[in-house]
Amino acid sequence: MLKERGWGVERLRRHYDWSGKICPRLMYDSGSWAGWIDLKARVAAVLNPPASAPVSDQVDIRVNGKILEQKGTLKNGVTTVPVRAIAEVFGAVVTWDGESRTFHMQNK
Repeated sequence: MLKERGWGVERLRRHYDWSGKICPRLMYDSGSWAGWIDLKARVAAVLNPPASAPVSDQVDIRVNGKILEQKGTLKNGVTTVPVRAIAEVFGAVVTWDGESRTFHMQNK
């Protein structure tokens, strides 16, 4: 609703703001409202992502101190790595069944 109406997090309100009731308790944290502050920060990050933040970027994959040739990706805060590259480092046999679209990994 905030995004739809062009509002910022300053428009967010707690039940407490209207009723004085400590609700929701998970955000109250013994009076510090740490959960509420965290929620507002996360909402603000979604509403106003940093202009310089990359949407997608390559990341190194390091296993037991060794950087793999294969790269992973970081996209919208989620790191994805190719499971085949990781599995083979640990000696697993990897196969792909295209017909059933199934990835198989078996320890040697």
